[in-house]
Amino acid sequence: IKPRRSLYPHQAKEAKKETCVICFDDIDSDVMFSVDKCSHRFCFECMKHHIEVKLLEGTIPNCPQHRCKSQLSIDSCSKLLTLKQSLAWKQRIKEDSTPFTEKVYCPYPRCSYLMSKTELSTCSDAGLRTCFKCSGSFCVHCKVPWHSKLSCTAFKKWHRPRNDDAEFIKSLAKFNGWRQCAKCQHMIEHSSGCARVKCRCGYVFCYNCGVEWYSSIHKDCIHFREHNLAMSSVVIMCGVLLLIFFIASISSPKKMKYFSFLSNV
Repeated sequence: IKPRRSLYPHQAKEAKKETCVICFDDIDSDVMFSVDKCSHRFCFECMKHHIEVKLLEGTIPNCPQHRCKSQLSIDSCSKLLTLKQSLAWKQRIKEDSTPFTEKVYCPYPRCSYLMSKTELSTCSDAGLRTCFKCSGSFCVHCKVPWHSKLSCTAFKKWHRPRNDDAEFIKSLAKFNGWRQCAKCQHMIEHSSGCARVKCRCGYVFCYNCGVEWYSSIHKDCIHFREHNLAMSSVVIMCGVLLLIFFIASISSPKKMKYFSFLSNV
């Protein structure tokens, strides 16, 4: 017996639509991405772009909803990630979860894989360790490629940085306008953009004066005041745009749902 066809095919149920609050496109509900912890929903394309940008910034992606502090989980976003992005996310999680005093980076420039002292403590052979990624041998105490013919004491004696070299690096950094992170001593070059800089170790400071960004003494810095003034200008501009949008949307009930979202920002 053949299944009976619908008597009213033109009355087939249409897919329920939702509006993505990022791009404002009407998207089928079954292809919307929902954040696990807060249930905020966005279209897949906007979520892909958001995750890509956050990983490029070196941070763990969070919920795109304004003022929402929920972090995304790598498992729930697996379908949105490329293999490279997945590896970068896992590396970022490891960076954030490993205390600064525990971090050990592979000394080989083409690798620089992050390991912890706890992981490397399982090896018993003096200071000799092997990188988990590139398999290169290195000294965990001197943090250099393995010096097989020298003890750590002898290596440090014969490879002690000369004062001339240190002074040259300082003068070179001063000439090029580089800044040294006060927490991890990493040298940073800033090409353009805001004076607020975040080092790979997580330390946030002012590139112009070198002071920690959120410290009390930095409030007197002109760049800190300019940054706050710029942010205030953005808020005022958004308020003006919201007012214009509200006036324009009064005649269109469909667009009122956009305003209801934006007004909560």
